[in-house]
Amino acid sequence: MSPLNSSADTADCSHLAPIAGGQGLTDAVPNACRVRRIEISGQVYYLYCPPTIDASTRILVSVHGISRNARAHAEAFAAMAARLNWVVMAPLFGREQFPDYQWLGLGHRGSGVRADQALNTLLADLTQRTGVDSRQFYLFGFSGGAQFAQRYALLHPERIHRLALASAGFYTFPDFSAPYPRGLAAKRRQPQPLWLLEAALCVPTAVFVGERDCRRDRALRKGPRVDAQQGAHRVQRAERWVQAMAQALSRRDLETPLVLKKLAGCRHQFDQCVSKGSLNLEVMGFFTQAAPFRSSGKAERDPSTLLQFIA
Repeated sequence: MSPLNSSADTADCSHLAPIAGGQGLTDAVPNACRVRRIEISGQVYYLYCPPTIDASTRILVSVHGISRNARAHAEAFAAMAARLNWVVMAPLFGREQFPDYQWLGLGHRGSGVRADQALNTLLADLTQRTGVDSRQFYLFGFSGGAQFAQRYALLHPERIHRLALASAGFYTFPDFSAPYPRGLAAKRRQPQPLWLLEAALCVPTAVFVGERDCRRDRALRKGPRVDAQQGAHRVQRAERWVQAMAQALSRRDLETPLVLKKLAGCRHQFDQCVSKGSLNLEVMGFFTQAAPFRSSGKAERDPSTLLQFIA
């Protein structure tokens, strides 16, 4: 399969050296990797700041799954962020305030509290505290956090340099005939959000999933319609969503980077994906690749050529 020969990303990453195999990025910087807990108006996030913040400092937002291990997310990226002079933010979406943060608060269990807007508030606070420009950032999510990140990108694509999703169990497909959250059609008694699919398709995206993440556990959303569209388990669902996105890109003659990577020997556990599958290293490797967006100019082509499977 031909790799995607694309390049273009709205981010200017020229100041960052590419990560070749992640060499050296996991070297700890003991006193520089402290993660702080920040609370503002009842909302919490965990924050790592590098020793020096300047105009080159970038922001990585890492979103937890239903275990809500936000601190672990910040700590997983802190040492690498120290080497790269990046800020790491890991928001905590509490169970009571954000019961369906994965769906941005727009699902049938909607609490009325919009999780995407909550993140925007936290980013504004981050800018006020650190001076780092948070109008654009790099977004990563694991499991339920990947669901949040994928849907956040559909509403706020202009804010995201690059997007990385890991181990999502339920995707929103680029399909305006299926109701949200399976697709982008409006539901009765729910105003249709302004889904910015066209712009979201221009966000370079990587999808990661453990190669052994095949259990139909209690956390996995199931049902005849969901299974028929998305697949039986998280590996199959990642494959189907990436293929659907590749087809959407092909129809629009776009060559936005789209990557699928299976993590060897990993199941549905964040700590295992980090320790055994080097998920944090893989994510930062994708985020620090400078690849500007361009259109191929071809009228038609095989959508499979849009996918870059990295070994």
